[in-house]
Amino acid sequence: MKQIINIALLDDDCLFVEGLASLIGSNPNFKVIFKTSDPVDFIEYLKNSKELPDVALIDLNMKPITGLEVLDIINQSEIDLRIIVLSSLFNSAMYGYMIKYSISAFLPKYTDKKELFEAIEQVYHHKVFMNEENQLLINEYYSSKSKNQNPWSNIFLTEREHEVLICICKELSTREIAENLFITVKTVESHRSKIMEKIGCKNVIGMVVFAILNGLFVLTTKNEMQNQGKP
Repeated sequence: MKQIINIALLDDDCLFVEGLASLIGSNPNFKVIFKTSDPVDFIEYLKNSKELPDVALIDLNMKPITGLEVLDIINQSEIDLRIIVLSSLFNSAMYGYMIKYSISAFLPKYTDKKELFEAIEQVYHHKVFMNEENQLLINEYYSSKSKNQNPWSNIFLTEREHEVLICICKELSTREIAENLFITVKTVESHRSKIMEKIGCKNVIGMVVFAILNGLFVLTTKNEMQNQGKP
């Protein structure tokens, strides 16, 4: 039996939330367990819920607090949540906030059902989803002046830290990384902590996003994996 993915929704447009909940509910593998148009209500839900959703879809342009403020609160509270930002503010400047907030995916509101469902699946199973539009935004972000504001531009990882980071991106367990690199589990954990400290992230998503945005790791999409299996 396939795992049901529990989803929470936040958008200050009530009709959009209801429509999105109905769309997501049409997929038997998804279940909307919480939806709201109030960002304050959303934060309270996350802080008080005994069981967090697997994936949350949120907007950026909201009141009385913005989606970026919601992300900041989640980040400061160290709430372990995989977040897909689904917004009309789809541009390279906003995409840069993936760096700070370790967002799992950033999609425009005009995303079609097929890609939205794929994004939810990828984020649930692999922590991060990126498509061709995201890659274009990355290129635009790095070719703009905002590139000089990249807080990761002067970070140096040792060769071993780089190897551990790539293994993490490939979703290897701590024990598997230790076996592949012929080091101890304790050493892997030490390298992981140092990488997170250097990057300034608090979870695996932050490390994966760092690796992708700095060209250290290329995320393989579902379609690419299927094509690799063809002769």
